Amino acid sequence: EDLWVEIQANTFKNWVNEHLRESGMQVTDFHDDFCDGTYLCALVEGLQKRPLKPSWNKRPANQHHYLENATTALNAIEADGVKLVNIGNVDIVNGNVKLIL
Repeated sequence: EDLWVEIQANTFKNWVNEHLRESGMQVTDFHDDFCDGTYLCALVEGLQKRPLKPSWNKRPANQHHYLENATTALNAIEADGVKLVNIGNVDIVNGNVKLIL
């Protein structure tokens, strides 16, 4: 199972980094890089080719900001018709790699 997670994480990391290129961000570790929501928000903006609304906090200072960023990104994903199952803002902020993948 650990090997599966590692393979999936590397594949997804390459895909994410391709879509983050314009933002100047690069994921090295999902647990650390996604926990404040900034990478996820930048990724969603890059995929949607438009700014997220409401706007997100590009320099989050506390867990409240992290949760708001993750919520903003997840809401934008759902607004595009993607059904999210068993993942929420807390999962992202807590760095649950299996659910992030």
